[in-house]
Amino acid sequence: MNAKPSCPSGKRKFPSEEAATAVIRRMWSHQYRGGKKLLTRAYQCENCRHWHTTSKRAPKKPLPMPEPQWDKIGPRIRQAREEAGLDQQTLAIRIGVNLNTMIRFEEGRSNISASRMEQIARVTHRTEFWLRYGREG
Repeated sequence: MNAKPSCPSGKRKFPSEEAATAVIRRMWSHQYRGGKKLLTRAYQCENCRHWHTTSKRAPKKPLPMPEPQWDKIGPRIRQAREEAGLDQQTLAIRIGVNLNTMIRFEEGRSNISASRMEQIARVTHRTEFWLRYGREG
């Protein structure tokens, strides 16, 4: 007797890819089960040659970052500098800018690059996130 090998997965079998994808279309391909978003696809089983559906959890979207508060970064730089016990000249020398640029940073009259923000954070022993958003991240 030539018996077809049975599918070890025990999953629901479909005679064709079209039948499996029709079921998936009815499930809208994205379904919610227990509050978890699932992605569903059809595949042909190696053992029984029938078509099955499988689901996996959809990847989570990262939380959006808040927009930096550009008008408050200057006062935070001044606060971090004063808490670190540095004057403007010393901080300017340590991050490699001239004094006038440092003054413009603190007054909010000049844009600060990410690398400068990182240098200021390192010298003042604060996080870059705190300088940008005013709270620890």
